Amino acid sequence: MPKPWERCGPFSPARRVVTTRPRRIVGFIPSLKAGRLLAWESQLERDFILTTDMDPAVTGLWDQPERIEYRLGKTRHTYTPDFRVERDGVAEVVEVKPAHFAARPDTAAVLDTVARVVRARGESFTVVGEEEIRAPAKIANARALFIASRQFPTPGELLECAGAADGGKAATLGSLSACLGYQDHLQILHLVAHGIVVVDISEPLGPNALVRKVRLSPAMKKTGAP
Repeated sequence: MPKPWERCGPFSPARRVVTTRPRRIVGFIPSLKAGRLLAWESQLERDFILTTDMDPAVTGLWDQPERIEYRLGKTRHTYTPDFRVERDGVAEVVEVKPAHFAARPDTAAVLDTVARVVRARGESFTVVGEEEIRAPAKIANARALFIASRQFPTPGELLECAGAADGGKAATLGSLSACLGYQDHLQILHLVAHGIVVVDISEPLGPNALVRKVRLSPAMKKTGAP
Protein backbone atom coordinates (compact mmCIF):
# COMPACT_ATOMS: atom_id res chain seq x y z
CA MET A 1 0.00 0.00 0.00
CA PRO A 2 1.49 3.38 -0.96
CA LYS A 3 2.39 5.84 1.76
CA PRO A 4 0.35 9.09 1.88
CA TRP A 5 3.12 11.13 0.22
CA GLU A 6 3.34 8.60 -2.65
CA ARG A 7 -0.32 8.78 -3.65
CA CYS A 8 -1.68 10.82 -6.52
CA GLY A 9 -3.80 13.81 -5.63
CA PRO A 10 -3.73 16.18 -2.65
CA PHE A 11 -1.83 15.05 0.44
CA SER A 12 -3.86 14.51 3.60
CA PRO A 13 -2.02 14.55 6.96
CA ALA A 14 -2.32 11.38 9.04
CA ARG A 15 -3.46 13.42 12.04
CA ARG A 16 -5.24 16.73 12.19
CA VAL A 17 -3.79 19.46 14.37
CA VAL A 18 -6.06 20.33 17.30
CA THR A 19 -6.72 24.08 17.23
CA THR A 20 -9.30 24.42 20.03
CA ARG A 21 -7.23 23.69 23.14
CA PRO A 22 -6.85 26.66 25.51
CA ARG A 23 -3.41 28.11 26.25
CA ARG A 24 -1.94 26.45 23.19
CA ILE A 25 -0.56 28.34 20.20
CA VAL A 26 -1.03 26.54 16.89
CA GLY A 27 -1.29 27.70 13.30
CA PHE A 28 -0.62 27.21 9.62
CA ILE A 29 2.10 28.58 7.38
CA PRO A 30 2.43 28.51 3.57
CA SER A 31 5.22 26.28 2.28
CA LEU A 32 6.89 26.56 -1.12
CA LYS A 33 8.24 23.01 -0.88
CA ALA A 34 4.87 21.53 0.02
CA GLY A 35 2.80 23.82 -2.18
CA ARG A 36 0.18 24.23 0.55
CA LEU A 37 -0.32 25.30 4.15
CA LEU A 38 1.56 23.27 6.75
CA ALA A 39 0.32 22.94 10.32
CA TRP A 40 2.45 23.69 13.36
CA GLU A 41 1.68 22.92 17.00
CA SER A 42 4.43 24.96 18.61
CA GLN A 43 6.48 27.99 17.67
CA LEU A 44 9.52 25.70 17.43
CA GLU A 45 7.69 23.62 14.79
CA ARG A 46 6.83 26.83 12.93
CA ASP A 47 10.50 27.81 12.89
CA PHE A 48 11.45 24.33 11.70
CA ILE A 49 9.09 24.72 8.75
CA LEU A 50 10.61 28.12 7.94
CA THR A 51 14.22 26.92 7.99
CA THR A 52 13.47 23.67 6.17
CA ASP A 53 11.38 25.35 3.50
CA MET A 54 14.25 27.71 2.68
CA ASP A 55 16.90 24.95 2.62
CA PRO A 56 17.92 24.57 -1.05
CA ALA A 57 18.70 20.88 -0.53
CA VAL A 58 15.12 20.10 0.53
CA THR A 59 12.86 18.79 -2.23
CA GLY A 60 9.87 17.65 -0.18
CA LEU A 61 8.19 18.53 3.12
CA TRP A 62 5.13 16.95 4.74
CA ASP A 63 3.44 17.57 8.10
CA GLN A 64 1.95 14.74 10.20
CA PRO A 65 2.98 12.37 7.39
CA GLU A 66 1.99 8.90 8.68
CA ARG A 67 1.07 6.71 11.60
CA ILE A 68 3.89 4.43 12.72
CA GLU A 69 3.05 1.30 14.69
CA TYR A 70 5.44 0.26 17.44
CA ARG A 71 5.50 -1.94 20.52
CA LEU A 72 6.58 -0.84 23.98
CA GLY A 73 6.72 -3.83 26.27
CA LYS A 74 3.66 -5.94 25.45
CA THR A 75 1.53 -3.02 24.30
CA ARG A 76 1.03 -1.83 20.74
CA HIS A 77 0.99 1.90 20.05
CA THR A 78 0.79 4.27 17.11
CA TYR A 79 2.90 7.36 16.71
CA THR A 80 2.56 10.27 14.28
CA PRO A 81 5.85 12.11 13.63
CA ASP A 82 5.83 15.84 13.11
CA PHE A 83 7.37 15.94 9.64
CA ARG A 84 8.83 14.00 6.76
CA VAL A 85 11.64 15.70 4.83
CA GLU A 86 13.29 14.70 1.58
CA ARG A 87 16.71 16.25 1.20
CA ASP A 88 18.89 15.52 -1.84
CA GLY A 89 16.74 12.47 -2.51
CA VAL A 90 17.16 11.04 1.01
CA ALA A 91 14.07 10.61 3.21
CA GLU A 92 14.11 11.63 6.86
CA VAL A 93 11.39 11.36 9.51
CA VAL A 94 11.62 14.29 11.91
CA GLU A 95 10.32 14.95 15.40
CA VAL A 96 10.61 18.50 16.70
CA LYS A 97 11.12 18.52 20.46
CA PRO A 98 12.79 20.90 22.91
CA ALA A 99 15.86 19.15 24.34
CA HIS A 100 14.48 18.96 27.88
CA PHE A 101 11.30 17.22 26.66
CA ALA A 102 13.18 14.77 24.45
CA ALA A 103 15.40 13.82 27.41
CA ARG A 104 12.50 12.73 29.63
CA PRO A 105 12.75 8.95 30.21
CA ASP A 106 9.23 8.15 28.96
CA THR A 107 9.59 10.36 25.88
CA ALA A 108 13.10 9.07 25.14
CA ALA A 109 11.84 5.47 25.29
CA VAL A 110 9.15 6.17 22.70
CA LEU A 111 11.49 8.10 20.40
CA ASP A 112 14.18 5.40 20.57
CA THR A 113 11.65 2.69 19.73
CA VAL A 114 10.15 4.63 16.82
CA ALA A 115 13.66 5.40 15.54
CA ARG A 116 14.41 1.67 15.33
CA VAL A 117 11.19 1.05 13.38
CA VAL A 118 11.96 3.83 10.89
CA ARG A 119 15.60 2.83 10.45
CA ALA A 120 14.61 -0.80 9.90
CA ARG A 121 12.84 0.27 6.72
CA GLY A 122 15.92 2.14 5.47
CA GLU A 123 15.07 5.72 6.44
CA SER A 124 16.52 8.03 9.05
CA PHE A 125 14.78 9.36 12.15
CA THR A 126 15.94 12.62 13.70
CA VAL A 127 14.91 14.60 16.76
CA VAL A 128 15.70 18.31 16.34
CA GLY A 129 15.55 21.01 18.99
CA GLU A 130 16.09 24.71 19.56
CA GLU A 131 19.85 24.72 19.12
CA GLU A 132 19.71 23.44 15.56
CA ILE A 133 16.50 25.11 14.42
CA ARG A 134 17.18 28.51 15.93
CA ALA A 135 20.86 28.90 15.09
CA PRO A 136 21.04 32.72 14.83
CA ALA A 137 22.05 33.14 11.17
CA LYS A 138 19.86 30.27 10.01
CA ILE A 139 16.60 31.47 11.57
CA ALA A 140 17.25 35.12 10.67
CA ASN A 141 17.88 34.15 7.04
CA ALA A 142 14.80 31.93 6.91
CA ARG A 143 12.57 34.74 8.19
CA ALA A 144 13.99 37.21 5.67
CA LEU A 145 13.62 34.71 2.82
CA PHE A 146 10.06 33.87 3.83
CA ILE A 147 9.12 37.53 3.41
CA ALA A 148 11.07 37.77 0.15
CA SER A 149 9.31 34.66 -1.23
CA ARG A 150 6.16 36.74 -1.76
CA GLN A 151 7.91 38.28 -4.77
CA PHE A 152 8.30 36.03 -7.81
CA PRO A 153 11.21 36.05 -10.28
CA THR A 154 10.55 37.87 -13.55
CA PRO A 155 11.59 36.50 -16.99
CA GLY A 156 14.12 39.34 -17.25
CA GLU A 157 15.71 38.40 -13.94
CA LEU A 158 15.97 34.74 -14.96
CA LEU A 159 17.66 35.64 -18.25
CA GLU A 160 20.07 37.98 -16.47
CA CYS A 161 20.86 35.23 -13.94
CA ALA A 162 21.62 32.81 -16.76
CA GLY A 163 23.94 35.32 -18.40
CA ALA A 164 25.72 36.12 -15.15
CA ALA A 165 26.20 32.44 -14.35
CA ASP A 166 27.54 31.65 -17.83
CA GLY A 167 29.87 34.64 -17.65
CA GLY A 168 31.24 33.71 -14.22
CA LYS A 169 29.82 36.86 -12.65
CA ALA A 170 27.58 35.20 -10.06
CA ALA A 171 30.22 34.45 -7.42
CA THR A 172 28.51 36.34 -4.60
CA LEU A 173 25.10 37.83 -3.88
CA GLY A 174 26.66 41.28 -4.32
CA SER A 175 28.16 40.56 -7.73
CA LEU A 176 25.01 38.85 -8.96
CA SER A 177 22.77 41.70 -7.82
CA ALA A 178 25.07 44.16 -9.64
CA CYS A 179 24.72 42.09 -12.83
CA LEU A 180 20.96 42.36 -12.49
CA GLY A 181 21.22 46.13 -12.11
CA TYR A 182 20.33 46.28 -8.44
CA GLN A 183 22.04 48.49 -5.88
CA ASP A 184 21.52 46.13 -2.95
CA HIS A 185 21.90 42.35 -2.64
CA LEU A 186 18.69 42.31 -0.58
CA GLN A 187 16.81 42.98 -3.82
CA ILE A 188 17.56 39.46 -5.07
CA LEU A 189 16.62 37.51 -1.93
CA HIS A 190 13.43 36.37 -3.65
CA LEU A 191 15.64 34.48 -6.12
CA VAL A 192 17.21 32.67 -3.18
CA ALA A 193 13.81 31.97 -1.62
CA HIS A 194 12.52 30.39 -4.83
CA GLY A 195 15.61 28.22 -5.24
CA ILE A 196 17.02 29.95 -8.30
CA VAL A 197 20.11 31.20 -6.48
CA VAL A 198 21.58 28.61 -4.12
CA VAL A 199 23.48 29.77 -1.04
CA ASP A 200 24.31 28.39 2.41
CA ILE A 201 21.45 29.66 4.58
CA SER A 202 23.36 28.79 7.75
CA GLU A 203 25.75 31.66 6.96
CA PRO A 204 24.88 35.40 7.00
CA LEU A 205 23.28 36.54 3.73
CA GLY A 206 25.46 39.59 3.18
CA PRO A 207 26.78 40.89 -0.16
CA ASN A 208 29.82 38.60 0.17
CA ALA A 209 27.74 35.45 0.66
CA LEU A 210 28.96 32.87 -1.82
CA VAL A 211 26.59 31.72 -4.56
CA ARG A 212 26.95 27.96 -4.80
CA LYS A 213 24.83 27.57 -7.91
CA VAL A 214 22.38 29.34 -10.16
CA ARG A 215 19.71 26.70 -10.71
CA LEU A 216 17.82 27.26 -13.97
CA SER A 217 15.95 24.89 -16.23
CA PRO A 218 16.68 24.91 -20.01
CA ALA A 219 13.43 26.84 -20.58
CA MET A 220 14.43 29.47 -18.01
CA LYS A 221 17.83 29.92 -19.65
CA LYS A 222 16.32 30.27 -23.12
CA THR A 223 13.18 32.32 -22.60
CA GLY A 224 13.11 33.34 -18.93
CA ALA A 225 9.93 31.30 -18.48
CA PRO A 226 9.53 30.20 -14.84
